[in-house]
Amino acid sequence: EPTAAASYTREAWANSLAAVEYGALPVRERLDALAWLVHTVCDGPSVRSVLDARIEDAQNTKKQLLEDAKTDKKRRQAEANAKARAAAEEAALRMQELHSLQAAAAQGGEGGEGGNDQVSAARIAMEAAAAASAAAGARAAVGRA
Repeated sequence: EPTAAASYTREAWANSLAAVEYGALPVRERLDALAWLVHTVCDGPSVRSVLDARIEDAQNTKKQLLEDAKTDKKRRQAEANAKARAAAEEAALRMQELHSLQAAAAQGGEGGEGGNDQVSAARIAMEAAAAASAAAGARAAVGRA
């Protein structure tokens, strides 16, 4: 441990070094300077420990980023799945409505209104295509997520 005497000698050699070159210092002051330098280096963190700490910090940051990315991906997949389910439910509902319209048109069409059947068939085809497109878009969104 540094003592008051060591501080005094440190000051003495430091003051002497400010006035003259290192080679001009007396041997005792050179030894004091060398001892101070060795103690300072030994007491401080080593280069390896500093680098190890930096590497550990970088690894922890990388792990955190990967965990955040994984959580974000799961969230996006859950959102895409919810959208796909909603689109599939909407498509199923439209198809039920179209089947009920088709059944009503078939019952009403027995009176001989052929033009009404064609309009109903065209409407059913359009609605079915829209429902299929919505469901396919939702499935594609799930695949991208």
